[in-house]
Amino acid sequence: MSSYRVGGRRKSITAKYQLAHKEMVKHTSAVDNSIELSKYNYGRFESLTTKQCSCETPPVDYSRPECDSPAPRARAAVYANG
Repeated sequence: MSSYRVGGRRKSITAKYQLAHKEMVKHTSAVDNSIELSKYNYGRFESLTTKQCSCETPPVDYSRPECDSPAPRARAAVYANG
């Protein structure tokens, strides 16, 4: 088995590969999540820009704090409406 020294300790190539593989799995998962969120946001943007506008204006919720992000509520509404 091949090995090398790191800080006075010997580590096998297999151990280094396993650690690198775990890191790659974490990064791949993060990228997949970013892609899914981007697809969702693009779909929402497209639906809002191509939606037929009616003469009615939806009521404004002034009770919502300004720092409260509307995205979670928007997602919840999308998933609730199927």
